[in-house]
Amino acid sequence: MTAARATKREVHWVEKALLGVILTAVIFCALLLAWPVWIAMTEIATKPLSPRTCMAISDDDARLDCYDRQTGRPPMPPRKGPYPPDWLRG
Repeated sequence: MTAARATKREVHWVEKALLGVILTAVIFCALLLAWPVWIAMTEIATKPLSPRTCMAISDDDARLDCYDRQTGRPPMPPRKGPYPPDWLRG
């Protein structure tokens, strides 16, 4: 084996090692940036709504859905029978 080949193999090994270190650092930094965003999103999603938020909604169905979400009740199924809602008659 010539000295040129040994040097070339050594250079390839060093390049691969540096690439691995750089990729690891990039992934680590991305995780560090994503962590506070994740915490903020989960905090906002689990924060209970205030009744004033529901009172501000003008659409009756949406306002009732807001109150249902606050109490933890599942939404009611659509009415059936002789007087279905307008959007269901379509």
